Amino acid sequence: MADEIYRRLQQQLDSYSVGFPATESGVEIKILEYLFSKEDAELFRETGWSNLLCYSFMSKRQ
Repeated sequence: MADEIYRRLQQQLDSYSVGFPATESGVEIKILEYLFSKEDAELFRETGWSNLLCYSFMSKRQ
C-alpha cells in the first residue's frame, strides 16, 4: 500500500514540467519515502503542490 501511495505521487510529479520519471531500480520511490511521510504524500496527491508548501511552511512555524 505504501509503495502505491509513493508511485501515485511519482506519477503526479512526473506530469509537471520538471518531471520526476520512474526508473528501473525504483530509486525515485526511495527518495519520495525519504522526503514525504505517508500522510504528506497523500496530502500532496489530494491538494497539489501549492497547498502542500503552505502546509509545510505553517507546520514549521508552530
